[in-house]
Amino acid sequence: MNGIQEVIGSIPISSMENLISYLQRGLINFNAFWVMWILIALMAVSFAITLERWVLLFGVRANISGLSEGLERKLERLDYAGASELLETSKSPAAAVVLEGLRHRAQGAVSASEWMVGATALQRRKLERGLAFLGTLGNNAPFIGLLGTVLGVIKSFESLGRATTDAATRFVMAGVAEALVATAVGLMVALPAVAAYNYFQRRIHSSMVDTTALRGVLMAHLASTGSQSAGHAAPGAPSIHAVPEPQLRLGTLES
Repeated sequence: MNGIQEVIGSIPISSMENLISYLQRGLINFNAFWVMWILIALMAVSFAITLERWVLLFGVRANISGLSEGLERKLERLDYAGASELLETSKSPAAAVVLEGLRHRAQGAVSASEWMVGATALQRRKLERGLAFLGTLGNNAPFIGLLGTVLGVIKSFESLGRATTDAATRFVMAGVAEALVATAVGLMVALPAVAAYNYFQRRIHSSMVDTTALRGVLMAHLASTGSQSAGHAAPGAPSIHAVPEPQLRLGTLES
């Protein structure tokens, strides 16, 4: 700390005043007007992402209860072709994930489960595309608006320092009121972005719950068929009960 204070103390006062003067002129030139245009552009992008995500999530809705019952009936009859056709007709992420596991069922339940884990990650990334922007905008748009307000207030007070009449003073106050609009616009940008972000996250969570439920139907079937296969020995395979036990004969014992 002492070293920093010494460095600061060694800077000439005139240099510090010049630096502050340059920053003040730069902030005055970069007024709230440009911040307002930035917020309007961010609002347009936010609206486009919200509309695109809403159309996507609305299009992938599905009746998971009916889909689960239909899949269960076809798996009970070992109608894997029919189960694949049933899943392919659905646009839901859950159907896409389970279809991936069904295609790799011959590799075993563990392998099919791993394939579905990977498919779930891909589907989640697809659903969450663009949400990071909405979350970031919702958290930072008020601060962007506040920056515009601060810039406007700086300009207004700089004008106030040069004002000599009552009319000029009223003009400065009008500038302060105009600068406060930037904060209001920042809030207007942030609130819809936050609301859309929370809504989409809730829909994505619901979709992942549906995926887990539908995936359980396939995993239960694969576990059942695997246990049945293990309970019946393959034709020609040696059986543990078919191995003759050694028998002792008295006549073969030597004294």
